Amino acid sequence: MTKIQPQRDSSETHVREVGFVIEAWRHAALGDANFGALLRDFRKQCGQGAEGVFESYFLFLKALGRASRRRLCVGHPGCPGMTRDEIQVLSLLAAAQSGHWVLFDAHLCWLASGGSRSAIATTAVALADALMECGIRVSDRLYVQPPAPGTPCGAVLVLHAH
Repeated sequence: MTKIQPQRDSSETHVREVGFVIEAWRHAALGDANFGALLRDFRKQCGQGAEGVFESYFLFLKALGRASRRRLCVGHPGCPGMTRDEIQVLSLLAAAQSGHWVLFDAHLCWLASGGSRSAIATTAVALADALMECGIRVSDRLYVQPPAPGTPCGAVLVLHAH
Protein backbone atom coordinates (compact mmCIF):
# COMPACT_ATOMS: atom_id res chain seq x y z
CA MET A 1 0.00 0.00 0.00
CA THR A 2 1.24 3.48 -0.75
CA LYS A 3 0.53 6.71 1.01
CA ILE A 4 -0.75 9.66 -0.99
CA GLN A 5 0.71 13.05 -0.30
CA PRO A 6 -0.79 16.04 -2.10
CA GLN A 7 1.54 18.19 -4.15
CA ARG A 8 2.32 21.54 -2.60
CA ASP A 9 -0.44 23.29 -4.52
CA SER A 10 -3.15 20.83 -3.44
CA SER A 11 -5.47 21.84 -0.66
CA GLU A 12 -6.41 19.85 2.41
CA THR A 13 -10.01 19.99 1.19
CA HIS A 14 -9.03 18.11 -1.96
CA VAL A 15 -7.42 15.32 0.09
CA ARG A 16 -10.55 15.04 2.25
CA GLU A 17 -12.75 14.84 -0.85
CA VAL A 18 -10.63 12.15 -2.46
CA GLY A 19 -10.65 10.32 0.86
CA PHE A 20 -14.44 10.28 0.92
CA VAL A 21 -14.51 8.64 -2.54
CA ILE A 22 -12.07 5.93 -1.47
CA GLU A 23 -13.71 5.35 1.92
CA ALA A 24 -17.05 4.62 0.23
CA TRP A 25 -15.34 2.00 -1.96
CA ARG A 26 -13.66 0.42 1.05
CA HIS A 27 -16.93 0.10 2.95
CA ALA A 28 -18.67 -1.37 -0.09
CA ALA A 29 -15.82 -3.90 -0.52
CA LEU A 30 -16.24 -5.05 3.07
CA GLY A 31 -19.95 -5.52 2.56
CA ASP A 32 -20.65 -3.27 5.52
CA ALA A 33 -21.85 -0.37 3.44
CA ASN A 34 -24.36 1.43 5.63
CA PHE A 35 -25.98 3.25 2.74
CA GLY A 36 -27.63 5.80 5.02
CA ALA A 37 -24.28 6.79 6.55
CA LEU A 38 -22.56 6.80 3.15
CA LEU A 39 -25.31 8.96 1.67
CA ARG A 40 -24.84 11.42 4.55
CA ASP A 41 -21.12 11.57 3.68
CA PHE A 42 -21.98 12.15 0.02
CA ARG A 43 -24.41 14.93 1.05
CA LYS A 44 -21.74 16.54 3.19
CA GLN A 45 -19.28 16.58 0.30
CA CYS A 46 -21.63 17.08 -2.66
CA GLY A 47 -24.53 19.08 -1.28
CA GLN A 48 -27.70 19.00 -3.36
CA GLY A 49 -26.15 16.82 -6.06
CA ALA A 50 -25.34 14.03 -3.60
CA GLU A 51 -27.96 11.53 -4.73
CA GLY A 52 -26.82 11.68 -8.36
CA VAL A 53 -23.16 11.30 -7.40
CA PHE A 54 -24.07 8.47 -5.00
CA GLU A 55 -25.94 6.60 -7.74
CA SER A 56 -23.19 7.20 -10.31
CA TYR A 57 -20.57 6.04 -7.84
CA PHE A 58 -22.20 2.71 -7.10
CA LEU A 59 -22.99 2.08 -10.77
CA PHE A 60 -19.29 2.65 -11.44
CA LEU A 61 -18.23 0.25 -8.67
CA LYS A 62 -20.66 -2.38 -9.94
CA ALA A 63 -19.28 -2.09 -13.49
CA LEU A 64 -15.71 -2.15 -12.17
CA GLY A 65 -16.37 -5.24 -10.09
CA ARG A 66 -17.86 -7.09 -13.04
CA ALA A 67 -15.38 -6.06 -15.69
CA SER A 68 -12.08 -5.82 -13.87
CA ARG A 69 -9.16 -7.55 -15.50
CA ARG A 70 -7.98 -8.97 -12.19
CA ARG A 71 -8.75 -8.87 -8.50
CA LEU A 72 -8.58 -5.33 -7.20
CA CYS A 73 -7.10 -4.45 -3.83
CA VAL A 74 -8.54 -1.75 -1.61
CA GLY A 75 -7.42 -0.67 1.83
CA HIS A 76 -9.32 -1.03 5.05
CA PRO A 77 -11.68 1.82 5.98
CA GLY A 78 -9.92 4.53 7.93
CA CYS A 79 -6.40 3.67 6.78
CA PRO A 80 -4.49 6.73 5.59
CA GLY A 81 -2.67 5.06 2.70
CA MET A 82 -4.06 4.07 -0.69
CA THR A 83 -3.48 0.91 -2.68
CA ARG A 84 -2.21 1.00 -6.24
CA ASP A 85 -5.70 0.04 -7.45
CA GLU A 86 -7.26 2.92 -5.56
CA ILE A 87 -4.73 5.25 -7.16
CA GLN A 88 -5.50 3.73 -10.57
CA VAL A 89 -9.22 4.43 -10.16
CA LEU A 90 -8.57 8.01 -9.04
CA SER A 91 -6.25 8.46 -12.03
CA LEU A 92 -8.99 7.18 -14.34
CA LEU A 93 -11.47 9.70 -12.89
CA ALA A 94 -8.90 12.52 -13.05
CA ALA A 95 -8.21 11.77 -16.71
CA ALA A 96 -11.96 11.84 -17.45
CA GLN A 97 -12.41 15.15 -15.65
CA SER A 98 -9.52 16.78 -17.46
CA GLY A 99 -10.43 15.37 -20.88
CA HIS A 100 -7.18 13.45 -21.33
CA TRP A 101 -8.83 10.65 -23.32
CA VAL A 102 -5.63 8.86 -24.33
CA LEU A 103 -4.61 8.68 -20.67
CA PHE A 104 -8.17 7.70 -19.72
CA ASP A 105 -8.03 4.83 -22.22
CA ALA A 106 -4.65 3.70 -20.89
CA HIS A 107 -5.99 3.54 -17.31
CA LEU A 108 -9.12 1.82 -18.57
CA CYS A 109 -7.07 -0.84 -20.39
CA TRP A 110 -5.14 -1.50 -17.21
CA LEU A 111 -8.32 -1.94 -15.15
CA ALA A 112 -10.73 -3.73 -17.50
CA SER A 113 -10.77 -6.59 -19.94
CA GLY A 114 -11.43 -5.79 -23.61
CA GLY A 115 -15.13 -6.50 -24.08
CA SER A 116 -16.09 -4.97 -20.75
CA ARG A 117 -14.40 -1.60 -21.06
CA SER A 118 -17.40 0.29 -22.37
CA ALA A 119 -19.44 -0.24 -19.18
CA ILE A 120 -16.61 1.05 -17.01
CA ALA A 121 -15.88 3.92 -19.40
CA THR A 122 -19.49 5.06 -19.45
CA THR A 123 -19.92 4.91 -15.67
CA ALA A 124 -16.48 6.45 -14.98
CA VAL A 125 -17.23 9.45 -17.19
CA ALA A 126 -20.67 9.84 -15.59
CA LEU A 127 -19.11 9.75 -12.11
CA ALA A 128 -16.32 12.15 -13.06
CA ASP A 129 -18.89 14.58 -14.47
CA ALA A 130 -21.14 14.25 -11.41
CA LEU A 131 -18.21 14.96 -9.09
CA MET A 132 -17.23 18.01 -11.16
CA GLU A 133 -20.79 19.35 -11.01
CA CYS A 134 -20.46 19.25 -7.21
CA GLY A 135 -17.14 21.07 -7.36
CA ILE A 136 -15.01 18.00 -6.60
CA ARG A 137 -12.01 17.74 -8.87
CA VAL A 138 -9.90 14.61 -8.65
CA SER A 139 -6.28 15.66 -9.02
CA ASP A 140 -4.14 13.94 -11.61
CA ARG A 141 -1.09 15.21 -9.75
CA LEU A 142 -0.72 12.92 -6.78
CA TYR A 143 2.63 12.19 -5.23
CA VAL A 144 3.00 8.54 -4.29
CA GLN A 145 5.22 7.82 -1.34
CA PRO A 146 5.82 4.32 0.09
CA PRO A 147 4.66 3.97 3.70
CA ALA A 148 7.23 3.96 6.45
CA PRO A 149 8.21 0.53 7.77
CA GLY A 150 5.81 -0.66 10.44
CA THR A 151 2.99 1.57 9.21
CA PRO A 152 -0.36 0.09 10.28
CA CYS A 153 -3.05 -0.77 7.75
CA GLY A 154 -0.69 -2.56 5.41
CA ALA A 155 -3.23 -5.31 4.73
CA VAL A 156 -5.66 -4.85 1.90
CA LEU A 157 -9.02 -6.24 0.91
CA VAL A 158 -9.43 -8.03 -2.37
CA LEU A 159 -12.46 -7.00 -4.41
CA HIS A 160 -13.61 -8.98 -7.40
CA ALA A 161 -17.18 -9.74 -8.40
CA HIS A 162 -16.57 -12.67 -10.73
